Amino acid sequence: MNIITSFRKPDSRKTVLLVAAFLIVWAICTLMSRLWLVPQQRNFDFFPRWYGARIMLHGDNPYDVAATEELLVKEDLNDIYSPWGRFFYYPAWITYLLLPFWLLPFPLSVSIWTGLQLTLSMIMPMLLIFYVRRHPSPLLLAAVVLLSTVGFYHTVNVFVLGQFMMLVLIGLLAAWWFTINEKPWLAGLALVFVTVRPEGMVFAAMFIVGLLLDRRYKEVGIFTGMMVGLVLISFAHIGFWIPDFVSGILIYGDTGEVAFIPSLLGSPVLKFTFIAGMFGWGGWLWWSVRNIPPAERLLWQMAAVIVLALLLLPQAQDYSLAYTLLPIWFCLLLDLRHASNLIILACLMLASWVFALAETPLFVQQISLPLALGILITIHRLENHHLPRLQSSGTE
Repeated sequence: MNIITSFRKPDSRKTVLLVAAFLIVWAICTLMSRLWLVPQQRNFDFFPRWYGARIMLHGDNPYDVAATEELLVKEDLNDIYSPWGRFFYYPAWITYLLLPFWLLPFPLSVSIWTGLQLTLSMIMPMLLIFYVRRHPSPLLLAAVVLLSTVGFYHTVNVFVLGQFMMLVLIGLLAAWWFTINEKPWLAGLALVFVTVRPEGMVFAAMFIVGLLLDRRYKEVGIFTGMMVGLVLISFAHIGFWIPDFVSGILIYGDTGEVAFIPSLLGSPVLKFTFIAGMFGWGGWLWWSVRNIPPAERLLWQMAAVIVLALLLLPQAQDYSLAYTLLPIWFCLLLDLRHASNLIILACLMLASWVFALAETPLFVQQISLPLALGILITIHRLENHHLPRLQSSGTE
């Protein structure tokens, strides 16, 4: 039996209109990026991925520093990127997953890419809201979209830098959607795209744990098969690259550009207590939602995993905080009846601009937002808030 029994399948005409609307918005965002962003911004985080993938397409190791240096000199960008900001850092299989972007000239490629990030930040909350409420208020939609884009500093930062967070989020949401609608092949494929960033691998692994607990072995097998295939192809292409990949991650961790929140607490006792407490909180939340229908349970689990990852994994700069969009949207949907819930979340999002403009120490930003969301998630759980549509339509 389909988990979502009350949700009507969209007719083909509506689907075509939705796809057309998405492409139009993407084209507008791409044009805006090409005319405004690209001429002003040279230090794109997308660039090391672009040239690393092109190096790999020529059969060379993208983690080779010598190859990187040669290309930077050729592009007259050697003075733009810091010594630690020019490495590939990402898993080699992104060369295959995002192949069209690497084949295009960089100005066009980054314009399309950044346009996509901005478009995804608009449509993801709209799709979630429409899914939970058939006829949402236009004011609610407008408020959430504005807050999720220009109202949230970390979304703008991802757009300006050409980062990959929105791809990870849409991959998670697509994997959730295809899972609850019994489309295991598409769920597995969506989850593969979550692994484009190192922390995305953690998100994908925990999503797999959730699927295993739900005895969804087909989705797990499909995802595993796809990943094994990608890894073996990359080994055949450039050799055994994993040691170079891990070495690059470790080198970046030693540059001082990465913050590990527990280590900032100073005392080993406080550090251990914080880590144990966060794992305990995550374990409690996963246990408390075990009897909730899978359609909603997976969202609780994803929200908790993102909060835990941001607090317990090393964070590079503050753009990783863009991942908090998913817990924010989820907290909003848990209580659409009370304006106070939206106001609290709006304040959290707008506060990101206050922190950025006031040049607040980075670790304050990195710890305050995930902790605040963890508290909100806990309150919603203790008050037994649910997504009504998923509760009424879900089955175990």
